[in-house]
Amino acid sequence: MPIFIIVLDIILLLESFTNLLPDLQTKRILKTDHLIDGMVTTYTFYADRFDMENSLSKGEVPYEKLYRIIETPTYFYLYLNKMSAYLVSKEEFSKILSDAWARSENPNSDPNFTQKELVSMFKQADPTILMDQAERKRLAELEDTVTVYRGVTSLNADNIRAMSWTLDKEVAEWFAHRYKEDGTVYEAEINKKYILALFMERNESEVVVDPKYLQNIEELQEQGIQQVQN
Repeated sequence: MPIFIIVLDIILLLESFTNLLPDLQTKRILKTDHLIDGMVTTYTFYADRFDMENSLSKGEVPYEKLYRIIETPTYFYLYLNKMSAYLVSKEEFSKILSDAWARSENPNSDPNFTQKELVSMFKQADPTILMDQAERKRLAELEDTVTVYRGVTSLNADNIRAMSWTLDKEVAEWFAHRYKEDGTVYEAEINKKYILALFMERNESEVVVDPKYLQNIEELQEQGIQQVQN
């Protein structure tokens, strides 16, 4: 199954895959830009390759075959060789990440990416594009230490220290009991600086966090709480 399908008016790449290519040299300099104006290219990204198609060519590129990745203030360049590269703007990358996260039923369990890779994507995205103005405002207004909640069922009970939490306990309770399940709600604390994004689009008050900084995780029960090993 594809991870992302993208149609843009420029040649592009997904910076995310720098994390899947540790042997490639990544630099932050570029002297010249070479684009094909008006070229519409469709990209489908998979875990091990991307497919591309436009009016001039069609093919697939395994990530292991890439020559080099270069980052500039506005673009990521994915080089096939010294003379040719695919590009994606950082703005488009942030839009794609936000949309893909919102559309996925369970992005925390995506088999194509490790949690470390997903955290890295959010850290490299532009927050002014990743979130709308209201979401950024609410995030800024949070206290330094934030209480968050997560509801799990038998389907994801083994993934407590995940990236998706909520500011609303009732939302966590809904997730714990959907599908007619008798699930569990967890409460935790996290410093605001480790909240990578806040999304309000689905009225879930979702916060995307770096899970390794979650503290004081507790299982909420009808009769008190139970401390979870951190």
